[in-house]
Amino acid sequence: MADMDPDPRPTAAPKPQPVHVSPEDLERFGDEDLMRRASNDDWLRDEAPPHHNP
Repeated sequence: MADMDPDPRPTAAPKPQPVHVSPEDLERFGDEDLMRRASNDDWLRDEAPPHHNP
């Protein structure tokens, strides 16, 4: 009997796209992750009522 793993490991999640962070933005947000979250507009789509979605 072979010692094979029955469940193959899932592939790694894609890395987020790099966000241009100006020194002013870094000073304002203090962290590149916070800057990335602030510049991510996906939450607008998720929060929009159904009749606003394309």
